[in-house]
Amino acid sequence: MTVRDMARKDDPNFDRNFQRQMAQTGPMMRQSMKALGDAIPAMMQGLSQAGKALERAAANMPDPTYPKR
Repeated sequence: MTVRDMARKDDPNFDRNFQRQMAQTGPMMRQSMKALGDAIPAMMQGLSQAGKALERAAANMPDPTYPKR
C-alpha cells in the first residue's frame, strides 16, 4: 500500500486535488528560482567583501613568532 492509496481513502477528490497542487507548484518553483538567480550576484559580492575584510584582519594580526617584549 502506498501513501497515495492511503490518502485516497480519506479524500475522494485526491487525484483532482493532487493534479491542481502540481499545476500550482510549477509557477511557484519558477518564481523561486528567478528570485534566487536575481539574488546570487549580490550574495557573491557580499561574500567577496567579507573575504577581503577577513584578509585585512588577518594581515593586521601579530606574528606569533615575533618575540614578546
